[in-house]
Amino acid sequence: MNQFKWIINFWRPYKLKALLIMALTFAYGGFAICYPLIFKYIIDGLNTDFNAGGITKFVLILFASGALMALTYINLQRNRLVMNLTLERDIRNKTFDLLTRFGTSFYQKFGTGDIVTRLMDELEQLCHLSSSGIFRLVQVWLTIIFTICVLMALNVKLTLLSTLPLILVFAFYIVCDHDFFAKNRAMRDAVSAVNDAIETCFSGIQVVKSYCTEDYQRKYFDRVMEKRRDSELVLLALEQKMEFIYGFMSQVGMFVIVFYGGLMVLNNEITLGSFVAFSNYIMVLAGPLMELGWFLTSFRKGFVTIDRLMEIENEKPAVAKCANPIEPALAPGSNMPLIKLCGASFSYGDDFALKQISFEISRGEKIAIAGSFGSGKSTLLKLMMRFFDVDSGAIEFFGENIINLNLKSVRDKIGYVPQDCYLFSDTIMENIAFGRSHSETELACALETAQLNDTITTFRRGLNEEIGIRGLSLSGGQKQRVSIARALLKSPEILLLDDATSSLDNKTEDLFWDKLEANYGKVSVIFASHRLNTIKRADRVLVLSEGKLAEGGTFEELMQNSEIFKKLIQSEKNNQ
Repeated sequence: MNQFKWIINFWRPYKLKALLIMALTFAYGGFAICYPLIFKYIIDGLNTDFNAGGITKFVLILFASGALMALTYINLQRNRLVMNLTLERDIRNKTFDLLTRFGTSFYQKFGTGDIVTRLMDELEQLCHLSSSGIFRLVQVWLTIIFTICVLMALNVKLTLLSTLPLILVFAFYIVCDHDFFAKNRAMRDAVSAVNDAIETCFSGIQVVKSYCTEDYQRKYFDRVMEKRRDSELVLLALEQKMEFIYGFMSQVGMFVIVFYGGLMVLNNEITLGSFVAFSNYIMVLAGPLMELGWFLTSFRKGFVTIDRLMEIENEKPAVAKCANPIEPALAPGSNMPLIKLCGASFSYGDDFALKQISFEISRGEKIAIAGSFGSGKSTLLKLMMRFFDVDSGAIEFFGENIINLNLKSVRDKIGYVPQDCYLFSDTIMENIAFGRSHSETELACALETAQLNDTITTFRRGLNEEIGIRGLSLSGGQKQRVSIARALLKSPEILLLDDATSSLDNKTEDLFWDKLEANYGKVSVIFASHRLNTIKRADRVLVLSEGKLAEGGTFEELMQNSEIFKKLIQSEKNNQ
């Protein structure tokens, strides 16, 4: 029943609309039930003493009932359709909002194709079921209950004989329910696997091409498609079995009416009008009973979708928000460190990435983080962005533990350029602005500092040039410069660069650092790098080794006193 509660939560703001649709559903059901009954009175009247006036009266009632039923149906359909679209919007918005709150650990667990499947195709079907499906189910039950009540009033014995086969069909659906749910879940998972395979292949198409693994990708895709095909065939076989049982039993019910009901007419146990009404009502009843079986299977499909969405909702973000967050601020002229790490440790699973890291950074300082591959440089920058929380120790910003600060406000003060410069399938301008308002002066300053002006002139549309999926039309250096401009446009107080200049040539990088000093001199810069020329730009260098802070000092001090640092620099020189 958790699935029904989940749906009801989305209906709470639309109680009046729900009441209106319910009222229209009752009205339409009432008109539909009256129709065969009016025919009964007309036929029985023709066999007795009906005059022209009596026939005219019933024909007018029949016409009015039909007209009102049509008008009610149009309004019912329109309101159900509006709510389908409204719920689709609300559910998608809520799910998308949830997805944006999760960090990288969530997206390592759930593939992109899987998330797209849950958010798009499955959700559209669920939203139709959550509005039209629910009220059509109410309509079906009303029709079944009203029809059986009328049939019982006409003749109890014939009602029981004719409806028994259809009741057996319903019982069969109940028995198959659990098996149907399991097979449908397997099919949905298989669809997600296919979408994951498509997204993974096309996102990394350059790698696929460079390693000539097209055949491997085709074979892998063939395997996941075969699994999807098999799961759909298994589900289809069960659905066809259900449809066959229903079709056969409904014909049995009609045979009972024609044979046994005909005998009752001949024996004067029921009138001809009642026999015609019975035939019509069984046809009326057959549709809802068939739909009832369809609804059982559809709701089980819907419950699978809800379970998959609730699986997302039940995930806990890697970073918990503080109940009463403090706004980050550092008083002008304060000697308090801008950033302070106090014995910070962090692990990915059982392996520690950082152990007992402690240091301070003052406003306006440029700090280089050096170390061999896997020493924890990128992890340290991610902890400063609070993509993860430390396992022990603390990270302080503006004199407060970062877990007590308003996370959005902290990140608003930081410009972050990750090692993987992710660009969106949009224009250069949209990738830099990223939905934020800015002045022309701010934009010009960011472009100049990131050394993008010369690059932009090479594009036919300039800043409005489309760059393709993940910026495929740009070189590695151009991607890095766009990412740097994006970080600078927010005029940050702190700039975190994770090997962000590795694809720039020495001349371009020197120009970048010179302009950064000139245009953003008060910004505190913390950067991870292997490049000798880059590290020399720092006021201080922090050396990481196996997740620990091994050394710290100026470039010159470390070259004199640190064997670890000298080995790193020598290794870099050998690689140049």
